[in-house]
Amino acid sequence: MAPSGDRVAFTLVDLAKPDDQKRSSIWMIDVPGHHAQQFTFAPREDKSPAWSPDGSRLAFTSDREEAGKHQLYVMGVHGGEARRLTSWKGGVSTPLWSPDGEWIAFIGTDPETEDEEKRKKERRDEIVADANIKFGRLFVVPAAGGEPRRITPEGEIHVASYDWAPDGSGVAALMVRTPRADDLYHGPAEIAFYPLAEGGEPRSILRSPFGIEEVIWSPNGTTIAFRSKAGRIQQNDTIFVVPAAGGEPRCLTGEYEGTIDWIAWAPDSGAVRFVAYENLWGALNAVTVETGEISSLLPPERRHQGSFESGASFDRSGRRFAVVWSSSSQPPDVMVGTVGESMDAYTQLNERLRRYPFAPAEPVSWPSSDGMIIHGLLYRPIGFEEGKRYPLVVHIHGGPAWLWSDRFMGNWHDWAQLLAQRGYAVLLPNPRGSTGRGVDFMTQEADDIGGMEFHDMMTGVDHVLAMGFVDPERLGVGGWSHGGYMTAWTVTQTDRFKCAVMGAGLSNLASDQGQNDVPRMNDDYFQQSVYENAAPYMQRSAVSFMRNAKTPTLILHGEKDERVAIPQAWEMYRGLRWAGVATQFVTYPREPHGIQERQHQIDLLERVLGWFETYLGRGPS
Repeated sequence: MAPSGDRVAFTLVDLAKPDDQKRSSIWMIDVPGHHAQQFTFAPREDKSPAWSPDGSRLAFTSDREEAGKHQLYVMGVHGGEARRLTSWKGGVSTPLWSPDGEWIAFIGTDPETEDEEKRKKERRDEIVADANIKFGRLFVVPAAGGEPRRITPEGEIHVASYDWAPDGSGVAALMVRTPRADDLYHGPAEIAFYPLAEGGEPRSILRSPFGIEEVIWSPNGTTIAFRSKAGRIQQNDTIFVVPAAGGEPRCLTGEYEGTIDWIAWAPDSGAVRFVAYENLWGALNAVTVETGEISSLLPPERRHQGSFESGASFDRSGRRFAVVWSSSSQPPDVMVGTVGESMDAYTQLNERLRRYPFAPAEPVSWPSSDGMIIHGLLYRPIGFEEGKRYPLVVHIHGGPAWLWSDRFMGNWHDWAQLLAQRGYAVLLPNPRGSTGRGVDFMTQEADDIGGMEFHDMMTGVDHVLAMGFVDPERLGVGGWSHGGYMTAWTVTQTDRFKCAVMGAGLSNLASDQGQNDVPRMNDDYFQQSVYENAAPYMQRSAVSFMRNAKTPTLILHGEKDERVAIPQAWEMYRGLRWAGVATQFVTYPREPHGIQERQHQIDLLERVLGWFETYLGRGPS
């Protein structure tokens, strides 16, 4: 949102890579005219738009000159040629204007050394684990053009995020040990002040043994807000504040029964605004700094519907805002609203989808085996008719600290609408361990991976069967990441499902500890490291119960997945073959944990749909 509130800049991204390049462009909404049009036209990625304080210019990053190496550009709001401000070999990200508009800060990644470039050309490109790490440093460059200047130190320390002091005297930077995912998520972390003036002395504001996200300086300059964890699980879903001069942090939302994804200060510094999930729906709220009282910023008719797919951006008055929003029957669009009064779509980004009927997501709830109430979403098939019985697919979400919410589900990862189009009912359960219901609910997965979570899911299946429209002999299950783990676990614990799809899933929690890029995540869920006691890890691993497996299982995995390494899929495949279970294992070259290339996405969905159709049929029986 522009400071004046009359324009919105947003990045429009292709859902898939058509070739080896990512594609995105910056678009602009004229709010009074209720009209959106393309603003940049580079051949690859333009992204990270940032408004100048007076709203006359837009800074952004682009790799238009060299694929994969983003540089900083500035462009007048009325268009024209973009002016390049950097030529940093390592690439830049996260531009942010100083309050007076004289400087633009950015994070620059360490470039390759001359020796590294030479060795790569000579194909002497051996890789030493945890060596030659490329750190992010904070730089400033004059907005009018000039040489960038580094303001954070050299050495082994990485800038994860930052914010300008309101008086422009410097920045508060979030520093972690390395840019590796494990350090970004789990810490330790430090918030430190780095002065803009050359020769000024930096000072520490806060040191934390845990991970931190989103360092935001209050407009009055007295306080810094950030997100970190409040419970055992490293999920940065709780708002803290700390004096900008340093001191003890204070939790504002420890008792909040939701999960916070994004924060920003109110203009008067009296409250922190946040986007969150509350059970199955997105929320836009504010929490007062003094009392911790939480209030909604949405108009009443927009509460308890849909989900936010971005943070919110406010104009300088704090009254008008822009967000990306979707629901089960509406693809994502940019919404513009006024606090407490309105929120309406200002784009139609997927116009051709609007001619199709979509299944609405029905909120459902049921008591688990111990009486705890579990929530989820139910999709009935398109063309549903009372009195007929349909196949049911249980789609398990990743995480485990994540959730299914009322949002549009029609891509390679979210199968609900695609399955509903083809005559399937779909249950999306949010078992304990999920987000959206507060820290305590999420923490109940600790020391019980796959335990009560499995019961929560199976009692949900029984609840839907009791509705009378599902054929109990036509049940399927599947999921990605932790959903893939739960799929593997499920097919070794029950034979109620006729087929399964395991996507990027874990089959052996003991070996996973040495294979994934966030090994400390397992420490959140077990009392001891696998190196101290491997038995609990093996007790909750599918490979330990492969003798029970009977369910035909399709296994899908990205070849370059670092989050769940591909040996996890091989272990499951070899185990199913050993058990004599029908299985197919498909790997996708070049793909990380999320499948990015268009042809791979299409192939994945065709295989998922084909697998369910082979074993469940389609449509009513």
